[in-house]
Formats: sequence, C-alpha cells, structure tokens
Amino acid sequence: MDSLATVFQETASRARAAARAIARASSGQKNAALHAMADRIDGARSFLKAANAEDLAAGEARGLDAPMLDRLRLDDLALDRMIEGLRQIVALPDPVGAVRDLSYRPSGIQVGRMRVPLGVVGIIFESRPNVTVDAAALCFKSGNACVLRGGSEANASNRALAALLGEVLEAQGLPAAVITLIESTDRAMVDHMVTAEGLIDVLIPRGGKGLIERISKAARIPVLKHLDGNCHLYVDAGADHAMAEALVLNSKTHRYGVCNALETLLVHEAEAGAFLPRVAASLEAKGVALRGCPAVCALVPSATAATEDDWYEEYLGPVLAIRVVPNLDDAMAHIARYGSAHTDTSSPRTTRGPSASSRRSIRRPSWLMPAPALPMASSLAWGLRSVFLRTSSTPGAPWALRGSPRKSSLSMDRDKSVASGPRPLILLYGGAFDPVHRGHLAVAAGAWAATGADRLCFLPAGQSPFKAPGHASSAHRLAMLQRAVAALPGAEIDDQELHRSGRSYTVETLRALRARFGEDVALVWLLGADAAAGLPRWHEASALPQLAHVLVVARPGTSIPDLELAPEPRFQRCVPKAFRDAPGGRWASLDLGAYPEASQTIRARLAAGEAVADLLPPVVSSYIAAKGLYGPPA
Repeated sequence: MDSLATVFQETASRARAAARAIARASSGQKNAALHAMADRIDGARSFLKAANAEDLAAGEARGLDAPMLDRLRLDDLALDRMIEGLRQIVALPDPVGAVRDLSYRPSGIQVGRMRVPLGVVGIIFESRPNVTVDAAALCFKSGNACVLRGGSEANASNRALAALLGEVLEAQGLPAAVITLIESTDRAMVDHMVTAEGLIDVLIPRGGKGLIERISKAARIPVLKHLDGNCHLYVDAGADHAMAEALVLNSKTHRYGVCNALETLLVHEAEAGAFLPRVAASLEAKGVALRGCPAVCALVPSATAATEDDWYEEYLGPVLAIRVVPNLDDAMAHIARYGSAHTDTSSPRTTRGPSASSRRSIRRPSWLMPAPALPMASSLAWGLRSVFLRTSSTPGAPWALRGSPRKSSLSMDRDKSVASGPRPLILLYGGAFDPVHRGHLAVAAGAWAATGADRLCFLPAGQSPFKAPGHASSAHRLAMLQRAVAALPGAEIDDQELHRSGRSYTVETLRALRARFGEDVALVWLLGADAAAGLPRWHEASALPQLAHVLVVARPGTSIPDLELAPEPRFQRCVPKAFRDAPGGRWASLDLGAYPEASQTIRARLAAGEAVADLLPPVVSSYIAAKGLYGPPA
C-alpha cells in the first residue's frame, strides 16, 4: 500500500470511528456545537480572511477566471452567510430517530420507517470554502461524520475552517474526526475516496461537470450528484410583469457563478412584445449580454442571435439566452431537450399563487415549478437512510426578493433512482357496505396481503348513479363499518362520499384522494368483477387510469373483464406486487376463492326473518338488531 493510501485509510478510519459517537449525540449536544461553531467563525474573521487571501493570490497567479474567484472569496458577507447558515441548521428539527409511515400489516404487526444516520458521508468539492462549513454542519446535524476533500484552489481556507470546527468539537466533548478534511491536494486522494467501500457510505461531488462525471464513473459506493445547472425560467401567458422581471433579475444577477443561476429565459409569445423590451433594458443595465431567437432579436435589437449551443450552455457569467415559445408545452419541450434537470421555474399569472398551467407543469417530467410556490432551488441532501430532506437555496422566489437569508445547500441528485424507499401504496376499498359483512372483510384482508399495501382505506359510497338509494341510511352504514373495521388493525375509513349531495362519482373521490396523498403515492382501487365489467360506463372512465391502479376480485365462476378503456390511456395488466412501480395506470386480478353472500342476499334473508349471524361480524349483527335494520316490512 502506498503512502497516500495509508494516509487515507487512517484518516477515513478515524472518521468511521467518530461516526459512532455523533450518531449517539443528542439534539442538544449537536445544536450547542453548531452555535459554538458559528461563534468561533465570527470571532476568527481576520484569521480566515488571511488564509483566504493566500488562496485568492494563488488563484490570480494561476489565471482563475472571475466566477471561480468569486466562488473562492471569503469576505464579511460570505462569512455572515456562513454563520447564518449554521444558525439556520440549529433551528431545523433533528431528523435522527423520527418515525413516519407507521401502519399495521394484516398480521397485526406495526411497521414504520425510522430516520437513522448513514454513517460517513464523503464530499468532494471545488473552489467554495463555504462548502466546508455547510457540508460539515449538515452532516453533523443529521448524525453523520464527514470526510471532506476540497479543491486545491481553496486549500488554505478549507484547512483554516476545518481547524476551527475541530477545536469546537473537542471543546464540546466530541471527536474532532467527526469533521475530517483531507488536506492533501493530490488527485490520487479522490481515487481512494471513490473506492472506499466500508469506510465511506455515500459520496456527494460538488463542482464542475468534469469532476462529477469522473467520480460517477469511478465510484464503487453510492453517489448523489448533479452534472450542471442549465436553469430555466418560463414567463407564462398573463404573467404579472413586475413579478416576472424581479424573478429574472434576482435569479440571474444576484450571483453569476453559481450552479442555480438562471441561464435561459423562456417567454410566452403573448407576453413577448410588452415584457421583453422591459426586462432586456433592466438586464443590460446590469451588464448582462443577451442571446436570443429571431423573435427576441426583432424585439430587442441589441440581442445577439443565439446558436444551438447557447440553449445548452451553463454560462456562469453575465450572459442570458432568451427564447419566445407558443405555450407551456413548448416551454417544457425546450427544457426537456436542453435542460440539465437542475432547477426550472415559472412566473405565474398572478401574485396570489401558481396558475393552472403552472400547477399542471409540476406533474410533468421536467420538474417545472411555479415560482411563488417553490423557489428556484438547489437541494440539500441530509445523510439519512430513510429519506433525503431538501431545502431551497437559490434566488428567484419572492422570499429571496424580500431579503430572506440564504439557506445552506449541499447537493441535488438528478438521478430518479435515488429515493427514500419503496413508493408508498394505499389500498382503497369502496362500496355501499349495506351492510358490511364477513365477505367484505375477507376481501379487504386478502387484497391487503396480496398487494403488500402500506395502508387500507375503506370508502363508504354515496349515492351511486347506477344504484337505487341505500336501504340503511349513510349514518347507519358508517356506524356498522366503523365497528367492523376495528377487526383490521391499521385500517381506516374515509367518509367523504357520504357528505356529498346528489350523485357521487368515483373519479371525484380519486381526485380528492390523489390531492390528499400526493402525486407519487400508488393508489389501488379494489373492485368486484361485476363492478369492473361496467367500468367503461363510469363517469370520466378514461381519467381513472391516471388516478389509480385497479385490482379486480372475482367470485368463483365469474370472469375477469379486460379493462380496456376508450379513449386512451388504457390500463396495463400486471401482478398485484407491481403496483408500487407507478402511481396508477395498471390493473390486476385476484382470486380469493369463495366468500360469503353479497349484501343484497343478506338483506333479503334479514327481511325474510332468516338467521344471518354466520355472514356478519358479531358487532354488525348486534347493531342491526338494536336499530331494527333490514327487518320484515311492518
């Protein structure tokens, strides 16, 4: 083993040992240490500026460009932001030990997800010494040790900052190796980091595209990454021009050399004539050169004709590409073709909230976000096994324009495969439940087990357009269901349909549930074969695949219909276990064997005075008898 490899092994091993100590630290200990770090930096400004001056002088001698030197500089403003970032992290809730998504399995076992530290987070970054503090503090708050390797251009600044943080840790009774800086600038150290299986649990590269590509290809441990920041802002039809102009100026000119700065402006053709001359004058007054499509050049004579390369370019300087587009779909097509999936946003039609088209864009693969709802945001990844918490840092939203302080940021991962665990899956079981019987409960339990759903939700139906009014009132049906469902630990009831006046449609219920649970959660609608056969006749039937999967349960002797809906989209057949692969759009069949008679038969037998105790849960039988439901006519 060469000397560099030995040094790295020893350094990373100390961090690995320190990870056990920080994982056990209380919230109070961590917050006290973070406050002390902020105070220590505040009191060592002269020391830090002197170290930074060495880096700046060396950088100028090496011919570093202005954006690189800007990222390298540690002046009072940069130190103030660093200190404020530490105090903001103190204010964040401690994620370690938090439990979410508790649910009961059909067996009665309660299962949930607990957030626990990853262990050791390796972070490789270029030029920005503030990353030393941001990265260290974020890892520290989330209970992780970190191994930091900064760029050679910021080595003196990084060593000075790491020394201060180490002093604070030791004074707080924690190992200094919780925050470990690799001081060697030899590039071979990076090679050792990316192959450090068993020593480093996850890598986060923070820098140029070349660095990140190199690390991603060589790594033998997980990597969270983004390659570049070709960020877009779209000005929608009817947009508030004052807000849009403020967003453009803030997100472009606040700082040029950051990966979340605006690089391409897209403007709806209906707004171009009035908006572009106005915003162009403001941009050029700040020294921004404009490159545009022919429509832009016709409206702004000072703009230079854009080339194909301009739409791909991350300028990191005072240059902005501008294109006029016919509509939102064309804007999103442009972003999908030329963008880097870093951060894209839109300026809506009013200052009160996102427009309908902006809301629609959130559901698209390009991740276009309405600015008042979500700022243009690079994301921060906390090192937690069960979830990556994210917070925004880039200018471009009203909070930034009002002077809200910068938030610490670390990395945004553009790989869709990096997720916080399997997609949540919720099984929905709707029906009149008039009355609820043992068959209903058997179907629910069987489907719950077959799908492995995280939650089971019963949905008592309102007035169906295909059925006569129920025999028992909504209040009685709900009361019986509540008593019966108690036998399935963890199951729940959503009674929204019972509160609607007039006819109730499944598509309305699914839309409400989709809004409640979120766009990415898998919803599975449980249906009997007879109901599924009539599915094409349901209200807005073609919208159902966009909202949920469908699981069809057949009675013995019945056939499963082929769920092809016209117009498209159609359901894609799958097996129940595959429902987690997508939020909706698939269907499966389930054979649960024979189960008790239907509610209609039970009502008929009750009306005839026959015994049905074997078909009903005892609590339901008792309720029916107490309330005199379904009995023979008086």
